[in-house]
Amino acid sequence: MSRRQGSGHEAAHRILDESRGIVLPAGGARMGEHVAACDRCRANVNVWNSFSAVSRRLRESEPPEDAVERAKALTRQWSRVTRRTTLNAALQYDSVWVPLAAGLRGTSPDQTVHQAEEFAIQLRVSRERAQVVVVGQVTNVRRPGHRLASVRVELGAGDRVVSRAVSNGRGEFHLEHRERDQMWVEVMPQEGRFIRIALGPKEMAS
Repeated sequence: MSRRQGSGHEAAHRILDESRGIVLPAGGARMGEHVAACDRCRANVNVWNSFSAVSRRLRESEPPEDAVERAKALTRQWSRVTRRTTLNAALQYDSVWVPLAAGLRGTSPDQTVHQAEEFAIQLRVSRERAQVVVVGQVTNVRRPGHRLASVRVELGAGDRVVSRAVSNGRGEFHLEHRERDQMWVEVMPQEGRFIRIALGPKEMAS
């Protein structure tokens, strides 16, 4: 079988080389002349050129690595931990301790800081159109420069999880769901260790 396959047209690998701009020392000029004169081979080269252009655009539009890792963490089935350690969180700060002018309490979101061992959880909880919106950040107070990325966070009501999130590279996370009774936030800074914080009526007061 010749380079042009018995039909007189160029072989597929030669067509691919031509579309990629690869010119072989032997027969390169003859290949170009054939493609210029042959409608079928020229059409094949154009198809491969289009495919190459699409591939380049796809590479250029790849999402940020941080976003890819967070998406993978969300879609990955969370491992079942047979033994879980609850870290008791102590309330370090509550915005309710700071007196506000009359009429402002209902318009200001509640902000709290909780600490469990070396982990600090900052929460900003507000209500927007009957939605409970939780914006938070988890940090390591013993190692301030250590970033807690891809930390699993859950928003629950009663004994059900209603929303999940994964922290970004700065340990920040965002959760929201329709308001329900007995809501809580659970943060897992390390596998098998979690911190649960109850969101009582005080945090969600309007």
